[in-house]
Amino acid sequence: MFNLGIIGAGNIANEHVKVIKEIKGLNLYAITSKSNISAKKLFEKNKFKILHNDYKCLAKDKKVDAFLVLVPPDEIYKICSYLANFKKPIFLEKPAGLNIDEIIKLNKIFNKKKVTNMIGFNRRFYSIFHKGIKIINKYGKINTVIIEGHERHWHLKNLKIKKKYLKNWEMINSIHNIDLIRFFLGEINRVTSQNLEVKKNNKKNYASIIRSKNNLSNCLYLSDWSTSEGWSIKLLGKNITVIFKPLENGIWFDNSQKIKKILPEKNDIKFKAGFYKQMKYFKKLLENKKNIWPSENLNQSINSVKLAKQIFNLNDK
Repeated sequence: MFNLGIIGAGNIANEHVKVIKEIKGLNLYAITSKSNISAKKLFEKNKFKILHNDYKCLAKDKKVDAFLVLVPPDEIYKICSYLANFKKPIFLEKPAGLNIDEIIKLNKIFNKKKVTNMIGFNRRFYSIFHKGIKIINKYGKINTVIIEGHERHWHLKNLKIKKKYLKNWEMINSIHNIDLIRFFLGEINRVTSQNLEVKKNNKKNYASIIRSKNNLSNCLYLSDWSTSEGWSIKLLGKNITVIFKPLENGIWFDNSQKIKKILPEKNDIKFKAGFYKQMKYFKKLLENKKNIWPSENLNQSINSVKLAKQIFNLNDK
């Protein structure tokens, strides 16, 4: 039985708690949050053993076997760099920092301290994605991936999201889709990216061609931050097409043009998609001390960060 210490008690933490309660071998032991008002609600509702005053107090609790860091991006670096000193396994939500600079610095700390960790890229665990790959593989392989990673930036401003989040939205939100390029294609050989925006003050609209390391597959990544369109993924193989639009819905068709649905597994319906299997893989990490694909640690997922940097021509800060 692994005692989990959870830091953060927002909506995402609530979704993780629902899953953890269903997995044998994981125990909701301790929790804390910035104000502890939300943490107290989760503590009472889910029968945690300990409600700690802050993350430093929780970190020093010797009965905690692993940490779950479920806080906003601008708090992750400070908290995780402190937790690293205790050398216990850490599950942390993505992105692992507010910007590239923070993520790279945290990765260096984890490597130096030899911290076992896992990044919460839950879309890597979507059952319909894995089913889609199997369908394509029956016909051969994935030849091309087309990802439309549009961000409705105009809408986000209306939601009064913090300016520092909007400024770093490529890392905070687009990293979801960019990581899926590596999920479907494997590691990347080269990236050619073109800014499609005419106005010099808007550099969010890009078209990128990404080549896989084995040179057998390509990805076309489209990003238009002014459109009303959302995210979508299309997998192209020989005589077959798989489409996810929105990402939680899948269809496929071959040359017959007869459309067939790709149905999610029950745990992707019962819980937030990908969360159940993701946490099962974190349990495997605790047992085996290593990540098993499709899970990745921060050192591995840095390649997704570098890819985002190439696509959007980002600076480190």
